[in-house]
Amino acid sequence: MKFRAGILVLAAVITAGPAFAQTQTPPPAPKPAAPAATQAPAPVPFPEGSKIAYVDFQRVASESELGKAAAGKITDFQKAKQTEAQNKNKALQAMLDKQKTQGSVLSEAASKQLELDIAKAQRDLQYFQNEAQAEAETLNNDLMREFQQKVLPIVQAVATERGLHMVFDQGSFIFANRGLDITPEIITRANATLKK
Repeated sequence: MKFRAGILVLAAVITAGPAFAQTQTPPPAPKPAAPAATQAPAPVPFPEGSKIAYVDFQRVASESELGKAAAGKITDFQKAKQTEAQNKNKALQAMLDKQKTQGSVLSEAASKQLELDIAKAQRDLQYFQNEAQAEAETLNNDLMREFQQKVLPIVQAVATERGLHMVFDQGSFIFANRGLDITPEIITRANATLKK
């Protein structure tokens, strides 16, 4: 069973979710509508005798507690690194300001030392940014692997229980009977794994 598509979806949700939320314009104010129009469509029963099903891995990643926990870890990591980068930038900016405002009154030795300190701070900041990117990629890969290790057995168990021959990712086809969607069951079982 191919699971790569689901993992790529998790990566997109984890890495793009917080950034996307910040860049997206707010939705217009909702128009008053009948309650039935705002509710999700009623579930369609699983077709009797069907040997295939599909899962919306993007929904599993975004709605399950497993996916939300992974996204939370990425967000916490990003916030911590952003704060650290801001502190390094402030220190560098303070040295640049000192060079600009006091450069003419500093001794030659002090001016030279300040230039060396600025160059070192710039190198340190660049190194920090490269390391933070590498750490983010490693964390993302680890979280995707962990997500896969927890969700794939759930999909396989549901497939076995229902006697399914194949389970597709929703993004792999153009049309499918909504009754073949086992995503809610996968999310429910994934959430249950956290309670054990």
